[in-house]
Amino acid sequence: MKENTLDRRGFLKRSLANGGLAAGGTLLNSTALASNNLEANTVVDLSDASWKTIRSQFPLTPDWVHMASFLLASNPKPVTAAINKHRLELDANPAVYLQSAEHPAELATLAAAGKYLNTKPDQIAITESTTASIALLYAGLSIRADQEVLTTEHDHYATFNSLAFSTARNGASIKRIALYEKPSELMVEQVVDRINKAITPKTRIIAITWVHSGTGVKLPIAEISQTVKEANRGRREEDRALLCVDGVHGFGIDSIDINTLGCDFFMAGTHKWMFGPRGTAILWGAEDAWQFLSPTIPTFHQNAFMKWMGYIEDEDLPKSTHLTPGGTHAFEHRWAMGEAFNFHMSIGKTRVSERIHSLNRQAKEGLAAIPGVHVYTPQSDELSAGIIAFEINGIPAYNTVAALKENNIIATQAPYAVSHARLAPGIINTPEDVDYCLKAITAIGSRS
Repeated sequence: MKENTLDRRGFLKRSLANGGLAAGGTLLNSTALASNNLEANTVVDLSDASWKTIRSQFPLTPDWVHMASFLLASNPKPVTAAINKHRLELDANPAVYLQSAEHPAELATLAAAGKYLNTKPDQIAITESTTASIALLYAGLSIRADQEVLTTEHDHYATFNSLAFSTARNGASIKRIALYEKPSELMVEQVVDRINKAITPKTRIIAITWVHSGTGVKLPIAEISQTVKEANRGRREEDRALLCVDGVHGFGIDSIDINTLGCDFFMAGTHKWMFGPRGTAILWGAEDAWQFLSPTIPTFHQNAFMKWMGYIEDEDLPKSTHLTPGGTHAFEHRWAMGEAFNFHMSIGKTRVSERIHSLNRQAKEGLAAIPGVHVYTPQSDELSAGIIAFEINGIPAYNTVAALKENNIIATQAPYAVSHARLAPGIINTPEDVDYCLKAITAIGSRS
């Protein structure tokens, strides 16, 4: 009886390691089913391609000027192809393909994300949105009732509410500060000084947003991280201030090495500037920061199941894996996420960044030269990224967006109490697109 049990456990262990079990206990042939070479995604070299060629990778309607990709992006051809392949396989044989493809596909996604960020794949958890990453982080971080969360007046609804939910449970307090009054006049020293002065011995979590979607301000995260590092000198680990960054509107714009940012945790959806599948995101943590974060939703990683069933003593999983929620997902989207990272790298991270900043400089300088237009976003690349907030002669943002739409320009209105109109030039745009927007805004202003 003991021998049979061991054999059965060994069989299950080998089965799970090779992709799972089909109905009736038949071992799946993962090699045959994963015929799309999931662990080595093909990358098309676009490093020397023209921007017109790169634009042709997106199925966007050509008769509109799309200035809202930061809200919800169109998927380029490689991402769409990967989604469609996985969807067809799942529709053809759902259980078999799920059990065969899930593990290698997620490893491929993590490998691509790790390469893009210049980090170890096991420092990344896969989630379904920036909001989900934020919620998982603040629900799971260790913080005592006598400690404090420091955040700003400029952060997003998702951050405010996730922090409120968390502190309602753990009894910690929240302190909000303003980092600026006039965003267009922002200085690096001003931001760093205000955060430095707000940190106290009670500060456990510092929750900030890299690029503010209401004003287009980009915070100097690396400089802030140095201030936090200084504040942590001499502190016990349980009292260490943890710098947590909602990075979604800088992610896919600035050519970053995640290690140089210096934050402890970084959250970002990939369906905006990264052009990834809808419903995909990451949660990254520094190696020495994961110890402070506990999971909220059980992972479905195969080794976690094997431990739960008693087939292995130690699941031997990185902490980040426990922050990748289990359950049934839009698997075809999750498994195609790596293609978005590959797409960016095929163009070149630095090249993407330079293109976006160039178009944004053109737009900001042009807007500032139009009588009656106020630009809220800083002019410098150092303090701005891809979102430009502006106002035309005091016209409400809603009316400005509607007037631009009449000119076949897709702009957006910031979802804040004080709301501005926004343009967001990206790699799908051209200098001619920017000029067309400037002419339309000039005309709207002249009518007001």
